[in-house]
Amino acid sequence: MLLRLITFPLLVLLASCNSTVKPQQTPDKSPATATGKPPATTNDTLRFSGRTAVFFQPDSLQLLRIREKIPPAQAASGEHEAFYQMRYSKIYLGTSWPDVVIRDVRDVRYLLFEAGGGKQFMIDLNTQDPYGLFVFDGKQPPRLMDMTNVETYVTDYFK
Repeated sequence: MLLRLITFPLLVLLASCNSTVKPQQTPDKSPATATGKPPATTNDTLRFSGRTAVFFQPDSLQLLRIREKIPPAQAASGEHEAFYQMRYSKIYLGTSWPDVVIRDVRDVRYLLFEAGGGKQFMIDLNTQDPYGLFVFDGKQPPRLMDMTNVETYVTDYFK
């Protein structure tokens, strides 16, 4: 009887240890995976100086890869939201800050902002969300803006 009491728990323990263990996968630590955005298909750089607002979005191949990863309704919703946020932000900048040059970028990976005194600020768009806005005044480092609060953040940055 005692042998049965010991044998049964021992068999259960051995059976549970015999289960298949999946090896852990090492996560990709490339900057592009920080946001889940596929890497750019180009390594081009655009240079900016002076008061500039740079709207960026994925290139066509990145956009296809993003659409493959997420459900179609979610992709369409994100694109719709980005379109209208960018549209509103451009209207606001054009009316309230007419001296700021508005640029749209799509087929680049790096943004190089050149300030006075030889200072340069490099932004790798692979490390950013798929859509966004950087503003630059030619003096201080460029700043990523929250387009839903563009009036507040742009005013705070440029004043």
